[in-house]
Amino acid sequence: MSRSFGVENKATKHAQIRPTVRDLEWAAGFIEGEGCFSRLGDSEVVSVSQIEKEPVEKLLQLFGGSLNQRRDEWATHKRKHPIWVWRACGSRARGVMMTLYPLLAKRRQSQIKRAMNVKQPIDTGGSRLTTAAAAA
Repeated sequence: MSRSFGVENKATKHAQIRPTVRDLEWAAGFIEGEGCFSRLGDSEVVSVSQIEKEPVEKLLQLFGGSLNQRRDEWATHKRKHPIWVWRACGSRARGVMMTLYPLLAKRRQSQIKRAMNVKQPIDTGGSRLTTAAAAA
């Protein structure tokens, strides 16, 4: 059986706005602190879980993907808060990973390499973001 790259679920939402460099820097920082880069079967996954809906809605607008609500089963307090989960899978996740890669710390870059099964350094091509990140 061959793997089909670039095929996404018809229910997956598309990005609604074109991200600015500032948007990408915000997204990299937010995902750095709250997110996860992983692999589920044959698919790459970027996900963020958050009690506040606004930041994950912003990720949905910037990158597309899906946004779902679930109950916090592990909550120790009486009121269990709903958890908002933003997720991008497959080709969309690979796009997010490669777009944010130069802005992330080495630990997150390693997660991306593992998720994408990459064994060699990733060339960021001296992109404007790489230059901006290095100057920061």
